[in-house]
Amino acid sequence: MTSELSWLNAADLQLNYRKINPPPPFHHSLSAELGRLYKWLSLLSLPRTPVLACIVTIKASTTSASMQQELNDTHYMELALQQAEHAPQVGEVPIGAVLVHHDEVIAAGHNYREISKDPTAHAEMIVIRKAAEQLKTWRLTDTTLYVTLEPCPMCAGAIVQARIARLVFAAWDPKAGACGSIVDIPGERRFNHRVQVAGGLLEQQSRALLQEFFQEKRGNASGKYRPPKPVV
Repeated sequence: MTSELSWLNAADLQLNYRKINPPPPFHHSLSAELGRLYKWLSLLSLPRTPVLACIVTIKASTTSASMQQELNDTHYMELALQQAEHAPQVGEVPIGAVLVHHDEVIAAGHNYREISKDPTAHAEMIVIRKAAEQLKTWRLTDTTLYVTLEPCPMCAGAIVQARIARLVFAAWDPKAGACGSIVDIPGERRFNHRVQVAGGLLEQQSRALLQEFFQEKRGNASGKYRPPKPVV
């Protein structure tokens, strides 16, 4: 069967290519548009390299942004773990938190429940209060809260009320966690604000701190002497 373009030689193809107008814009998905573009390129015997390069560039850019976000999250979670490490020195459970606004730490702290005799003095509540004072508003939009343990119902509710954009926590709490373990307060669709949540970042480090703290506490309660760790 003779092709419709069999009467054209290579020179005719090159000449006619310059005269052919590009196809009209398509209002379909990107994959559909690329499919139509490939069909045109195939008809004109042109290389597809520029289109592929464009796709690779877009994908590489997205991957780079994702990697940078992961690096930032790891850095700020390490700062929260540093706060948690200070807590046992004053008899508090090693839970730490930092709150970040536009890549700047505006509040940091750990549990103060035992010292203050305040049942609401969790690490999250401490940094939320500090941040509201720092920004002079209760609306903590465009902020990310990093905490070393999945927030409880009280703290999860405060995170929603403060309009915090993102929550990143380390260890899951199967006994009191309110961000997916028992309930999911930040993700509740019936609330007027939902929080983007990521859990499990540096979970092993956080869990090791908690296990060591409670092991020492149980050891002291049983009468075993454990020399105090030097304060660095």
